[in-house]
Amino acid sequence: MSDDAPSLLSLPLHVREAILTYVLAVAQPLYLFRDHPSRIEVFAPAKPRQWTALLYTNRQLSRESSAVLYASNAFALLDQAEEQTSLLRLFLDRIGPTNSAALNWLCLDFPLFQRQAGKFEIHHDSLQRVELIRQHCDGLTTLEFGLNAVSKRNLEDTLTSGSENAHDVLAELDNAVRTISSLGTIVARVHGGALHPDIARAAQKLGWVVSK
Repeated sequence: MSDDAPSLLSLPLHVREAILTYVLAVAQPLYLFRDHPSRIEVFAPAKPRQWTALLYTNRQLSRESSAVLYASNAFALLDQAEEQTSLLRLFLDRIGPTNSAALNWLCLDFPLFQRQAGKFEIHHDSLQRVELIRQHCDGLTTLEFGLNAVSKRNLEDTLTSGSENAHDVLAELDNAVRTISSLGTIVARVHGGALHPDIARAAQKLGWVVSK
């Protein structure tokens, strides 16, 4: 691969970027998880064999390949919601500030809500994840929240235990997430069963994309 690097680097930058995108962009998210507290593993069902070999050639090609890799793929965190903050922090630390700023699409668990003195609020751990993204992911345009059985039940319980409606609750989250200045799209991806119609309508009124 290193023997081919000079010929690739002789091409115009926009051509190199097109080639790198073709090689490094995959259709499905890259799933991040830990099998050890300090080690991140990546699972990508659609990745070709040796698809990241370009990252290990010369310095310039490695830098350009990394920028394309992080900008062209969605990265999904697989740890449980309460552990995703530490996984996200570890991931951003491992890839460094330049690659963190290149990230374009992140997939997280839907934030959890809690009640304090009768008022609902977003769980502190969930807000920490938003803050990490705001501080480090300057290029993020899409933030996807996965709604599984636990997060759907938590959201529905939040609504039934107080006087707030679905729009009130989701607007609180929307306001927090919109502090990420580069963000354009919020996706609520529903797993395992339908989302309550009131919640789906409220999300769509806020401009979110509701998907399965």
